[in-house]
Amino acid sequence: MNILIIGNGFDLSHYLPTKYDHFMAAMHSIEDNTSDVQMGFDDIFKKLLISEKYFFEKTRELYDVNCIKLSTELVKDLKFRLIENCWYKYFSLHSKEIRTWIDFEQKIEEALILVADILNKIEKKYEDTGKFNDEIYTLSPSNSKYYFPTLQFQLLKCLGLIKSKYDQPNNDYKEGYLTKEFFIVEGQEKFGFNSRKFLSSLQKELNNFIDLFNLYIQEIIKNLNPNFYFNFPNSNNINKVFSFNYTNTFERFYKKNTIIEYLHGRSDTQHNLVLGISDIYNPSLLNLKMYGFTKYHQKIFKETQYNFLNDIILNYNKLQNELTKLESELALKFSLPIDREGLYREIRVIKSQIKNFKLNISIWGHSLDVSDEVYINEIFSLNEDRDDNVQVTIYYFDENAKFELLANLIHILKKDKVEKWMKNKWLYFKKNPDLFSKN
Repeated sequence: MNILIIGNGFDLSHYLPTKYDHFMAAMHSIEDNTSDVQMGFDDIFKKLLISEKYFFEKTRELYDVNCIKLSTELVKDLKFRLIENCWYKYFSLHSKEIRTWIDFEQKIEEALILVADILNKIEKKYEDTGKFNDEIYTLSPSNSKYYFPTLQFQLLKCLGLIKSKYDQPNNDYKEGYLTKEFFIVEGQEKFGFNSRKFLSSLQKELNNFIDLFNLYIQEIIKNLNPNFYFNFPNSNNINKVFSFNYTNTFERFYKKNTIIEYLHGRSDTQHNLVLGISDIYNPSLLNLKMYGFTKYHQKIFKETQYNFLNDIILNYNKLQNELTKLESELALKFSLPIDREGLYREIRVIKSQIKNFKLNISIWGHSLDVSDEVYINEIFSLNEDRDDNVQVTIYYFDENAKFELLANLIHILKKDKVEKWMKNKWLYFKKNPDLFSKN
């Protein structure tokens, strides 16, 4: 059985602009747009046409980019939604620090920890004094009750938890106050602060941000129609695809009837995209039950594909267990000859099935980062106690990428397991297939 596991690098190998900063650059172009006309490919990616010239020249060469047209109505709608979205404001403030989707996840976690910190301070102040609505400062005067450095003040303002008392864009000293709509009774301090209401608002805003990303895929990525056929060697031999992507690139460009499981959801007009952090470990986040921001909560809630290799592993282990059971029965001395003949036949059938079992797993474009360690551990749980006839091939873009992939794998699996797989020729690293070869 041939299984292909794909991550964002698979789309990037096809020169589809699906990186985090591709998406954000497009959104910034829309936000900054002042003309009352539709936006085309060059308008949307104008900044990246220079900074990522080679990539976008290839995109223009491989696809009919003239198909990309955002109507004036859609641009206005997107612009309004961007301006209103607190997460978009927050990520824009960190634009130089977030380059990848992994960075994006880390910044979500940092935001949640910052939010939890001030929510705990609010709760403690209310418990101690029966009040909590003190002013918030970026410098620490003697009468200040809440103090946050300038950047944290700005982040909390982006996330909608505090509002500036007055706007002083060029002054390090700022004053603010808690957003009154999140009081248990709006404007009435004595009843306390509604942390759950604020977190629900934050969750809703993240869902709205995910909707914006889905629109980006629907309106731009899916409308990039290739000018010719890509040459993916042996793509017709792939039996199943597990995709960490939201796009349907394999389905569009290659074998139409291959079974594809979208582990983090699939982009469509009605979507179930999963975009969040891997888990929560911080005690404050656990105490506030911020599970809605985790991928596993979203996967269950949105009913995305949850099984990975489980069924394949389960069926193979059943064969091994059945073989052990039959061989144990055969070893019993009091078995009748006719029973022993039947056992021999069953054992031969199962041994043949085990012998013919072969699992070839190819991984293309996945970072092998710790954020998906559950899946990585599941892959390498095979060949654990015996040679299960499983081989894994990891594709890489260049030597730097290979270096990072190997480092990530060692970090998760530890060196002994990685060395074992390499020595037994179960694990291979290969350059990405040449999609543009005419042979």
